[in-house]
Amino acid sequence: MKRSETLLKSSIIALCALTLGPVAAFAADTAKPREERGTITEVDLVQHRLVVTDHKDNAIHRFQWNDQTRFTEHGKTVAATMLKVGETARLTYTTSGDLPIAQRVRLAPPKAENHNSMHQHSAHRS
Repeated sequence: MKRSETLLKSSIIALCALTLGPVAAFAADTAKPREERGTITEVDLVQHRLVVTDHKDNAIHRFQWNDQTRFTEHGKTVAATMLKVGETARLTYTTSGDLPIAQRVRLAPPKAENHNSMHQHSAHRS
């Protein structure tokens, strides 16, 4: 009787492994973080959504963020309220659900703003 119980348990375990294997592989693939760079074109602070236009091909990418999303600018943590249209952003995200979820958003001010502020600094020093 023990031998048949052992055989039944082994069969169930093997069946579960065969059934769940592809699901686990699919879940592992979709959970891999990916990266996107571009210019912020829309920000919705209420819905926690962000739209970025890719620099290379002008493709539009939509993201959502949550309480675990980390926002940084020049290596320092900032709030989501710092997201501004026209800024350059580098996002690390995972795909799940309707919109990709941003894990980390690194902000950089627009190039023209950097140039103007540097010019103003040098004018003040003279």
